[in-house]
Amino acid sequence: MTVGIVGYGISLPVHRVRTMDIYRAWHNLYDESQVAALDLPERGVLAPDEDTVTLAADAVRRALEMSGVPRQEIGALYLGTQTSPYVSKAAAACLVDIAGVGPELLCGDCQFSGKSGTMALQIVMALVQAGIIKYGIAIGADSLSRHFDPGNPMEYRAAAGATAFVVGNDGVVATLDATASYASDTSDYWRLDGDRYITWGGHAMTATDVGMPAHVGGAVKAVLARADLKPEDISAVALHQSDGSSAYSLARGLGFSKAKATPGVYAGKIGDCGAASSLISLALLLETAQPGQKLLLASYGWGAGSDAFVLTVTEDNTRKKPSARVNDLLEKKILVDYAVALKYERKFHSADIKTSTFA
Repeated sequence: MTVGIVGYGISLPVHRVRTMDIYRAWHNLYDESQVAALDLPERGVLAPDEDTVTLAADAVRRALEMSGVPRQEIGALYLGTQTSPYVSKAAAACLVDIAGVGPELLCGDCQFSGKSGTMALQIVMALVQAGIIKYGIAIGADSLSRHFDPGNPMEYRAAAGATAFVVGNDGVVATLDATASYASDTSDYWRLDGDRYITWGGHAMTATDVGMPAHVGGAVKAVLARADLKPEDISAVALHQSDGSSAYSLARGLGFSKAKATPGVYAGKIGDCGAASSLISLALLLETAQPGQKLLLASYGWGAGSDAFVLTVTEDNTRKKPSARVNDLLEKKILVDYAVALKYERKFHSADIKTSTFA
């Protein structure tokens, strides 16, 4: 059975902080040239009333609008995130109520850091392909900027964002050709139970190939073999990206030219969106992709693992357009200084003062 993407939606925080403002506060890189090398003038900042769920809800609304699928026909909703506001409660259940789908549907949270969103996408695609549901929603959303401690070098990159895909077998804008995954226990970043902030494994992890290059490379090699394709058969690639330069170096290591990476590069305007990172890149590619083109999607999850997909663009992609384009959302911004960013993301705050059991 044919399965693919019927509609998609993106949500990004509107606030930004200049990365040089962060450097001036901490001077935790060798010098200003290291900040410039990130090719990341600004990164996203969550508003006080924003989190993973609010961003995801906005993305789901837009995905449903584009798809035209009636809410009562949604048979599954899976949220992929590493920064849920709940430790033991399903954030996906909140999205079911907010989106007005269900309640009789398959629903749950997926957690595998940056590949949580693509894991949700694999699950929903498999459910549609098996004939268990007609349509489903897969979401990748994260609020990384709230989960790196002040002074951590990842503060330059850590942002927030959400992407939602409506998946089905009718009216698809891109069909699934193949998918593959690659995983091993590699601790580059992690967050233990009870921790507010994500722990960084250090330069030994980020400066070698044992993390992202090895895992994404393994997944991409496997999916190209399953699809019986070579890198030259792919029109463009959507990759996990943490700044303005990381996608290019990753693409080069995978055997793809800079020209095939460029159309999907956006993180230089906002930073690392975690589980939404590679999915935002795919949405950006779909906005201009032509029928018959083959696209490659590859995520990366700290921990570590990668999911890869090969998709073929259909004629419906020229007819159906998103309600909000990626670049429009990137350009819609309000600059704040570093002190305001710390306040908005509640990096320093006192303990809650309760006046009673309920307030």
